[in-house]
Amino acid sequence: MSASTQIKVTAEFILLHLEGYGDMTLRNLRSSMLVNDNLFNQGIGWLAREGKILLTNEGWKAMVSLVK
Repeated sequence: MSASTQIKVTAEFILLHLEGYGDMTLRNLRSSMLVNDNLFNQGIGWLAREGKILLTNEGWKAMVSLVK
């Protein structure tokens, strides 16, 4: 499987996770998924670039939410 395909699959997995569980911290999202760190970070970047997720800071916490 090519690297771009792996990133797309990881991004879709992240979207499904957020749809099922709602907004959460980036740390909690990362720890709840069985994906290596590089693919996770690239998937988050992919979704942010596509405008499908919103990353915000609440104090020391980075929050991830779906764009509605």
